[in-house]
Amino acid sequence: MSIIPVSPNSYKTTLNTQNNLFFNSPLVGNGTGRNMGIDFTLERYLNKGLYFLLSASIFDSKYTANDGVERNTRFNKNYIFNATIGKEWQMGKNDDNLLSANLHLIIMGVIE
Repeated sequence: MSIIPVSPNSYKTTLNTQNNLFFNSPLVGNGTGRNMGIDFTLERYLNKGLYFLLSASIFDSKYTANDGVERNTRFNKNYIFNATIGKEWQMGKNDDNLLSANLHLIIMGVIE
């Protein structure tokens, strides 16, 4: 848990502002926030022209304002999955040229 600045009379905090950092009242350090999660990674280095990198993050990011209600922060996407895979082929008379194909995929959760 960490202490975060919150508006004294509402649920607003700097954790949920995106473009506007203006508040009508001074912020107080009465809020709390927590982040927890786990990351997994699987990697194959370039071998016989093939490589891949797979990663997954599963996490939860919440804050509690002065009203005592726990809410999602704007960063709480719950999960992110990344996959990168590629293949290289040596070409040319002396195998000194490369042709490669690569793919990158990202799947991200949304705030409920």
